[in-house]
Amino acid sequence: MGARTHRELQAWQWADRVRRRVLELTRQPHVRNDRDFVWQAQRAAASSCRNLAEGFYRHRHREFAHFVNIARSSLGELLDTNDEAGLKGYISP
Repeated sequence: MGARTHRELQAWQWADRVRRRVLELTRQPHVRNDRDFVWQAQRAAASSCRNLAEGFYRHRHREFAHFVNIARSSLGELLDTNDEAGLKGYISP
């Protein structure tokens, strides 16, 4: 049987873990003052979860696939955010 809610989707669970890690990072005193970075990172992390949830409730495979693609793009954006965090010394390799 398939998922009954978006929270049962493995992709959403992974995206939620990423979102939680981003929120944890952006709450750090040495990071939270970089408002542009914080806003962009949090927005991209939240977008992945929200798009997976929205697509799930569309109930059409093609629409769901479209929203999964957007969520994947947001996670790709976070890869660049991760690079920026490293360059700024917010995280270490």
